[in-house]
Amino acid sequence: MTVNKDAIKILRDKSGCGMMECKNALVEAGNDIEKAQEILRKTGKAQAIKKGSRNTGDGLVSISIGEEGKSGVMVEVDCETDFVAKTDDFKNLVKDVIGKLITAEKVKSVEDIPGDIKDIVVENIGRLKENIKISKFTRFTAGSPGSLITLYIHPGNKLGVLLEVKFDREESRNNEELLMIVKDISMQVAAMNPSWVKSEDVPGDVVQKEKEIYKQQAKDSGKPEKILDQIATGRLRKFYGQVCLLEQEYIKDPKQIVKEALSDAGKKTGAELNVMRFARFKVGEE
Repeated sequence: MTVNKDAIKILRDKSGCGMMECKNALVEAGNDIEKAQEILRKTGKAQAIKKGSRNTGDGLVSISIGEEGKSGVMVEVDCETDFVAKTDDFKNLVKDVIGKLITAEKVKSVEDIPGDIKDIVVENIGRLKENIKISKFTRFTAGSPGSLITLYIHPGNKLGVLLEVKFDREESRNNEELLMIVKDISMQVAAMNPSWVKSEDVPGDVVQKEKEIYKQQAKDSGKPEKILDQIATGRLRKFYGQVCLLEQEYIKDPKQIVKEALSDAGKKTGAELNVMRFARFKVGEE
């Protein structure tokens, strides 16, 4: 069968597939472009099944803020290589995915992502010839009128932070000095990778496990039994300084910890600012 060259071009533009793939699909479809496109979609799904077990060690993080800081979503879409991650096709895929997720308000996690969005990813596996998956997703919705949801994306889009803070007054959301420290806190999360906002958020079993480790270390080093608890408590403070955002050294001024910097900003502006929660995605990290 003779295949119309114009039809091949139209199909390539629509599907992003190679010339021979488009030609073969048109032959199978009897030169019907719509049928050929469906054949390519099915082929892409078949390729996706074959590629599904391959590792996805690269990708991009994308964040979208809606309703003037009252909501926000962050997604990580992974592929196999940096080469594909840098292509316009992959960047457009990520843009398309987050554009649909920001309006899909019932989607709260990767497990909730509906089939129509997953199908977009599957179709691009066939186009880009690599395994692709949505590996992480989170949605923040402001918990009160004084809340603000903001973002930080590190250059290269491999690392992103979604942050929710709360002001004691709605008008404080427009205070430039406070907004600057909010940006700094986002960068703090990106750089220092805390696990919790404050020490009170650390689960009790985690605290107990750390204390037992510190007590055993002290005991093994020959410290008396009567001071093991005291030593463990001291080391636990250092642990909080590593894993809790508010207890970390402030990256803009290491002489302070983050909660002291927030307190100073509040005194200067006459407003109270609290960090409510954060999420941090980095390509390649679990």
